[in-house]
Amino acid sequence: AYTVGNQVTYNNVDYYVIKDSGAKESAVTLLKAEPLSVQEVNTYGTGHINRYTSDSVGTAYDYNGYGGMAYYGSPTCGYNGSRWVYDGCKNDYASSEIKYVVDAWKTAQAPVASEARLITISELSNFGYGNSCIEEGYCNVSAETPSCIYNGNYWYWTNTPYNNSGSPSLVWYVSYDGVLSGNSVSRFNYNGVVRPVITISKSVL
Repeated sequence: AYTVGNQVTYNNVDYYVIKDSGAKESAVTLLKAEPLSVQEVNTYGTGHINRYTSDSVGTAYDYNGYGGMAYYGSPTCGYNGSRWVYDGCKNDYASSEIKYVVDAWKTAQAPVASEARLITISELSNFGYGNSCIEEGYCNVSAETPSCIYNGNYWYWTNTPYNNSGSPSLVWYVSYDGVLSGNSVSRFNYNGVVRPVITISKSVL
C-alpha cells in the first residue's frame, strides 16, 4: 500500500500518490509532480489551439518554465487579435484542448496507465477542502492539504466543475498558495498549467 503524498517514479517521470485504497488494491492514482513543460504542451498539442494572444496563436505560454494553456480554445473563444471573444467557450473537460494534450501525452509517456486526466474536485475535497466552500466557489488551503497538491511556482487546472452550486459555467483551478477556486471559463480562459493524473497498476512501479 502507498500513502498519500508518497513520491513514485514511472517511465522516468515523478508523481505523487493521491489515492490508494490499500494493499489489496492492484492500482494506484498518481498526480504528476511537475506540470507539462512548454515544449511538451506544444508537442502534444500540435494542430490544436493552446492559447490565444495578440502575438501568438496555437502555442503554450511560459509560466515560470511550465506550459501554460487555456482550459478551452477555439477560433471563437479567446483573443482574436484585437479583443476578447467568448463565443464557443466551454467548461467541459471532454471538449477541452487540455484533454487533447493529456491524451496525447499519455500515449507517449504513460502508455500502460488505465487513464490519464486532470485531478477532480471530488478528489480535492478529500484533501482538506470542505464541500461547503466548494459550493461557494472558493476554498482556502487547510492544515490537512498535503504539500504535493500545490506549488508556489504555478497554479493548475482541475477537471470538471462542482455543479452542486448551480453554476455549471465554473472551471476550477488550484492556486500557487493552495487556494481552490472556480472562475468563469470565459474570464479565465488563458491561464493555468497542466498536471496530469494517471491510474496505474502497482506492478509497474
